[in-house]
Amino acid sequence: MNDSNVSLAPELVRILLVDDEPDVTRSLKTGLRKTQWQIDTADSGEQALALIRKHPYDAVVSDERMPGMQGSDLLTFVKAEFPTTLRITLSGQASLERAVHAINSAEIHRFLLKPCPPSEIRATIEELLEKRNEIDTRVQSRERDAAREGDTLAEIFEEAMDQMWMSYQPIWNREGELYGYEALLRTDLMLIRGPQHFFDIAESLDRSMELGRRIRDRVASEMDNGPDDIKIFVNVNPDHLGDASLYSSSSPLSRHANRVVIEITERSTVTSSESLMESLDRLAELGYLIAVDDLGAGYSGLNTFSLLSPTVVKFDMEMIRNIDRSPTKQAVVGAMSELCKSLGIISIAEGIETTEEFSTVRALGCTLFQGFFLGVPERGLSSAKGEEAA
Repeated sequence: MNDSNVSLAPELVRILLVDDEPDVTRSLKTGLRKTQWQIDTADSGEQALALIRKHPYDAVVSDERMPGMQGSDLLTFVKAEFPTTLRITLSGQASLERAVHAINSAEIHRFLLKPCPPSEIRATIEELLEKRNEIDTRVQSRERDAAREGDTLAEIFEEAMDQMWMSYQPIWNREGELYGYEALLRTDLMLIRGPQHFFDIAESLDRSMELGRRIRDRVASEMDNGPDDIKIFVNVNPDHLGDASLYSSSSPLSRHANRVVIEITERSTVTSSESLMESLDRLAELGYLIAVDDLGAGYSGLNTFSLLSPTVVKFDMEMIRNIDRSPTKQAVVGAMSELCKSLGIISIAEGIETTEEFSTVRALGCTLFQGFFLGVPERGLSSAKGEEAA
């Protein structure tokens, strides 16, 4: 076990590898030597705890089955004491049952299959670090917005609303035919740094539902003059399920309900409750289909899948990225695609950016496909066009 006491620079990435087979951790550490990361190793969960209690890590990569403390037990402790630490499970057990156990007990960020090459572990950690940095940037952005005067922030929001528009990205079926479009929020106001920033400002002003209503009304208006034989995916935050206008048969979007897929986002806010299920039942009665976004993005995505029993699921974009080079991602997406097929659920691979990714997800049995490789978002539904998927 490597227990380094060297003083480290704050920006240095620290990784802890845990496996009861020293040859495994030794091989992985050697394979990661070019990363410039500080790599420590432990031969057991107990040894890992001793290291973790001395200094926190950016990521802990742990074998699941070890004598004494199991990997999921170790990562459960990490989750409780160091919630921002990335938690990754390595396992020789490829069954969905083992994956669900680790995900539910430790809320892990990734489940990797052994033998796992160092290159895949490196790519996984880099992806997760990038995502964590995006979250940190979002928090900093919220703090900057909170420092603004309320009137100024309200003015920015009003300008953004005046300049908002919808972009539509095509979704294709296995025969290369257009299945539908996902509606994506945009605004021309330069002060808004993307859709999430737009929603963050709306939330800080307690106007998030207002923005959601404006989006749905805009989509409905464009559907009036758009193609009438395709589905439109509309993102809805679970908090917006309390908006009475969503269930009104006279609302603009309701008249298109049979062609609209309500895509539930922000899965971390979804909890088991009668009110949630009642809301989804009411939407289904109006004719809407229900989709779960970002399946495979860790605990919350899988938890939402089992809770909502959706008609459509979307695999997390990070699961699709470089899937042609990742046996682990292929195993997970293949198993979930087969599960969806057996349950009569439509599966969508989104975020496809290369020919290789597209060929792989087709071979794994995904039903629908979305991504820049197949079509970029375009302004306005009536002008949204695409070429048949290759």
